[in-house]
Amino acid sequence: MKNKLLCLFFPVASGLFTVFIVYMSLLLINYNSYYTQARDNKILLKLILLLAVGAYAIQALFILPFWAKFGKTICSVARNIVIIAIALAIISSVVMLAMFPQSHFSGQNLLQNALLCFVLFGSYWGINLHVLYKIVKN
Repeated sequence: MKNKLLCLFFPVASGLFTVFIVYMSLLLINYNSYYTQARDNKILLKLILLLAVGAYAIQALFILPFWAKFGKTICSVARNIVIIAIALAIISSVVMLAMFPQSHFSGQNLLQNALLCFVLFGSYWGINLHVLYKIVKN
């Protein structure tokens, strides 16, 4: 039971922390500051809570059962974890872009948002699956 709770909470928390660090780094690079407006902070807090609940639900409902069934055979090679993380990042990016369509964006903005989603989801899934692999391996 303890290992199951550890497999549920620690990979998701480390993945979300990594996404937070990557997002703040991108803000610093793009805007040369971490400054956001007060209303943006309220929206960001609600979005973070929604994403955290969704991440734990996806981990509990899909990732852990899949890992219990196929984890030992598929993820025996680290290369396979990278391939799975890239596939999940692409799927997650497409779903995120489809959920929040922006009609006023140009093709360049759509490409930038797609790339941002891919980087954020790629870092999340990469860390999540790596931590899960290390927990199960030990």
